[in-house]
Amino acid sequence: MNEFSISEVNSFENLLEIINKNQIEYNLDLIKQAYHYAEKMHFGQKRKSGDDYTVHCLTVAAYIARLRLDTVSICAALIHDTVEKADADIDEIDHLFGTEIAFIVEGLTKIRNFSKKIDHESKQQEFTNLIFNSSEDIRIVMIRLAEKLHNLTTINQMDVDSQNNTAKKALYMYAPLAEYLGLGVIQKYLEDYSFKILHPKEYTQLDELVDNYFFSNKNLILDFESELSDLLSEYKVKPKSIESRKKGLYSAYKKLKNKYKYQEKGLNIVDVAKQNLKDIYAARIIVDTIEECYVVLGLIQANFETLQDEFSDYIAHPKDNGYKSIHVLFKFAGIILEVQIRTIEMHEYNEFGPASHIIYKMQRESRTASNQPITWTKDLVNWKSNESNKKDNFKVAAFQNSIFCFTPKGLVISLPKDASPIDFAYRVHTDIGDKYRGALVNGKMVSMDYKLKTGDVVEIIMDKEINVRRDWLKFAKSTSVRARIRRRLRAK
Repeated sequence: MNEFSISEVNSFENLLEIINKNQIEYNLDLIKQAYHYAEKMHFGQKRKSGDDYTVHCLTVAAYIARLRLDTVSICAALIHDTVEKADADIDEIDHLFGTEIAFIVEGLTKIRNFSKKIDHESKQQEFTNLIFNSSEDIRIVMIRLAEKLHNLTTINQMDVDSQNNTAKKALYMYAPLAEYLGLGVIQKYLEDYSFKILHPKEYTQLDELVDNYFFSNKNLILDFESELSDLLSEYKVKPKSIESRKKGLYSAYKKLKNKYKYQEKGLNIVDVAKQNLKDIYAARIIVDTIEECYVVLGLIQANFETLQDEFSDYIAHPKDNGYKSIHVLFKFAGIILEVQIRTIEMHEYNEFGPASHIIYKMQRESRTASNQPITWTKDLVNWKSNESNKKDNFKVAAFQNSIFCFTPKGLVISLPKDASPIDFAYRVHTDIGDKYRGALVNGKMVSMDYKLKTGDVVEIIMDKEINVRRDWLKFAKSTSVRARIRRRLRAK
């Protein structure tokens, strides 16, 4: 079973070891060529940590390999920074590695430029939509998440303000994006590393609480795992694995803050955690079939004192992002433990997301050539819940009728395709629309019939008084904006 690790990779040989664990066919010659190209382009470059820049390239590629993505993804991850950081030419990349890899590298550069403009206080859904709108290939987004994760784990050399800004973007924008894509393992790391930077006191308190819990209950947990193993063996259930899981610290913090409101009540976070966190420890039982999941559930319910109000069947009722598992809490020797029961396929899907799952299966089944694009699904929701009927081509139609522009302060504004500056003005605020006098797009004055596009930075110039005119109606693309203009005209 595939495991994800955030450990750095310092050599190409280490990367090959990770790749070979996937037991799928890769074009190792092309991957080696990509590594040497990255090595050449980043020669002499250092990161703020003091590491050679190629360590970053290798580590991002290792994350992508651990997600079991394809040759194209690993090559693109290795050379993902060569255009922006080393002045590589995209046409040269196209010539050396093919159009598909060049397209992904160019897409990563575009997303990175958008990210520099955006403010972490933008609505998360609009940020997600912006990323989807800008990325015709899902691998662009997955490599970007891997890149952000490695950056987050190596920011100790930055000043405090830069660390906080990086952590806020990771926590409030990229972690929800990972969750939306079902990349649970990436989400957890992004959340916990950001939490450590932004709330060091609470992080340390909860980290010590979890460590103390495991230390003081170590023997009881071992007894339970032994008893569980014997029970499964007695009933001829052969799990693929039984593994321990610690609750994510940021997940615990959110629960304590939002559900138990320890801050509002002026309570100590550790005291509230001790009283209310029942899932600090969980045993994951991974089996072959759905039938075995319910057999295991029946054995636990028959042999342990389960907590009926703490039972969730996400197999029968999956989460919105496709997550499937059975969660059951019970008492054992005076402590409360949790068991999560799932199949191998569910576990891979929950940890590494539907995209990794689909790409991996396609490669194992030799259903995709090395140069075949793996693009977005026509309907992202259907793709996440139904693997898009396992089709070989995943072209996106989602968000194709929307664009995403920025305010000068970095807030993302979603608009219909071909929207004009007057649409933008009213989308920001009705008062701004009513007092519209003109617009600067990317620093240049434009007319009202200008068609905005994704990535534009729009600054509205306002009159002191309301200035609505009837001819604005022919430039407004949005129905709601036209309605607001008519309403203001009637009020005159």
